[in-house]
Amino acid sequence: IFDDAFQSCPNLEEIIFAPTSASDYSAKDGVLFKTETASTVTEKWLIKYPEAKKDSSYTIPAGVGRVNKDAFFNCTNLTSITIPMGMNGKIEPDAFSGSTKLTEFKVADGNKTYFAENSVLFNANKTTLVLYPNVKVGDYTIPDGVKTIETKAFQNCSGLTHVTIPASVKSEGTSSSYVPGLGYYAFSGCTGLT
Repeated sequence: IFDDAFQSCPNLEEIIFAPTSASDYSAKDGVLFKTETASTVTEKWLIKYPEAKKDSSYTIPAGVGRVNKDAFFNCTNLTSITIPMGMNGKIEPDAFSGSTKLTEFKVADGNKTYFAENSVLFNANKTTLVLYPNVKVGDYTIPDGVKTIETKAFQNCSGLTHVTIPASVKSEGTSSSYVPGLGYYAFSGCTGLT
């Protein structure tokens, strides 16, 4: 099942996957997962949360190693995402694209990868701003000490009017290990930004 297989299915409320021992796919509570094995590491990926699923909040299951690109694409019923202590994998930049009612990210105490402050998602040591909820409005001052603004971190935050970026945000490294301070398309679709 390839990326974007269920993208733009606005009436899809549930994914059911018939369990077989040979399959690397599974579904739980209507959400599609895949088990990936690379070298000696096996991890579970969250592939797709149905766009029309009625729940307003969702807790990513502990043990998920990656939230796939467009996993929560256009999930307009979702307002809150919780990351539990055991979810320490990567959240792809486009994971929440089009989830226009998302107001908050919450992170359980003890999570070693992520941290949430005022509903904004950061990495654990607060040096990378990962995602800013679409629905937040007005001004936002990025905390001092943040070095990186992740790709598409503020994408489609149309209510955002003013952003203060601290001097700590800067590009680092060489051509082989370059880290941009400001990720690609970080502010794309921020139509209210003045």
